[in-house]
Amino acid sequence: MTLLNDRELARPRPRWVALLACAALALAACSGDDAKTDSGGTPGPVDPPGPPPTGGTGVPVTSAKSIRSSIVSATIPEDGKPIIEVRLENESGQPLIGLQAANISFVLARLEPGVNGKSSTWHAVTRRTEAFPGTPTPVPASAVTGTGPTNQATTEPATRGQWVEGNQANGQYFYTFAQSLKGIDDIPFDPSLVHRVGLEIRLRPSGATAFIPSNNAVRTWAPTTGGAVDSGREIVDNDTCNACHDQLEFHGGARFDLQYCAMCHESYSFDAQTGNTIDLKVMIHKIHRDQLPSGPYGIFGYSNVFYDYADIQFTQDQRNCQTCHEESDTDTPQASNWRLTVSREACGSCHNAVNFDTGAGHGGVAATDDQCGTCHGPTSNFG
Repeated sequence: MTLLNDRELARPRPRWVALLACAALALAACSGDDAKTDSGGTPGPVDPPGPPPTGGTGVPVTSAKSIRSSIVSATIPEDGKPIIEVRLENESGQPLIGLQAANISFVLARLEPGVNGKSSTWHAVTRRTEAFPGTPTPVPASAVTGTGPTNQATTEPATRGQWVEGNQANGQYFYTFAQSLKGIDDIPFDPSLVHRVGLEIRLRPSGATAFIPSNNAVRTWAPTTGGAVDSGREIVDNDTCNACHDQLEFHGGARFDLQYCAMCHESYSFDAQTGNTIDLKVMIHKIHRDQLPSGPYGIFGYSNVFYDYADIQFTQDQRNCQTCHEESDTDTPQASNWRLTVSREACGSCHNAVNFDTGAGHGGVAATDDQCGTCHGPTSNFG
């Protein structure tokens, strides 16, 4: 499972480091908003700025110690190719000029409503078909359990669309997607649904050994009005993860924010080599659940090498769901989904020996998603 060109942008590490790095994408296991303070890495969330500054005040983007990005607006013209406005500034609030298309990529997704007991899920519009068995040859071959190419969310590099810098040297940029929201058979355009666009920046100045730290700006909006909206799916936030993992950082050091991660790690994306889902709610539970009943969870990553997560252990009782799902955190208004929106996908991520269609491993009781709450809802006897 490799999104876009991550195999080019990352380097393999010793096994234990790789395990922790992948878990850093995850729902952490220590505490929530009392996370450790920022160590000077990635900038935190950036509020949308006001009007852009007047021209002539920008400084070269390569001079920045950190890049603070924000997505100010998103519009959908008749051809369905979204046009977004991006603002860039440095750690001192100075506008940044000169960012090239080769250094920025975007993800476009929409939120599919939950139906028949299933939870809502992001559905990436920017996607690809991951090859099977892929190149180079998967290692080890014995871990290949997939059966063919799979759908996988990915990024759209700005070199594919139209990336234009404003002419006022004020940190203002515009991007027109190559990918249209219209004309997709299995994702028919619906302007009433919540949409989200996010970005990542990979800029390594000459002589530097690492990318300039940059946040993953996102904008969640409704095409019917063009205005920003709440997603209705804010379940876990960065503070919770960073309480254990110090700093979320994955895929070569340019992806940090859960709102951005969730756009690609959604229910419609799979790792071709194993056939395993990379849906965030399933993947993260499996990674943090030691001794899965039917064996460890793993995916193929950098250089088509298999990473299994049998050695990852949650640092407390695995039933302490509130460690990550903090219902008291105003930043995660849907944190209670873990007990209010129970589904086969979520429950089966840990209880993966259960066959809900036949009832095997489930007391012989077959169940559909809309029946889960009867026995396992907040007022049920089973808990």
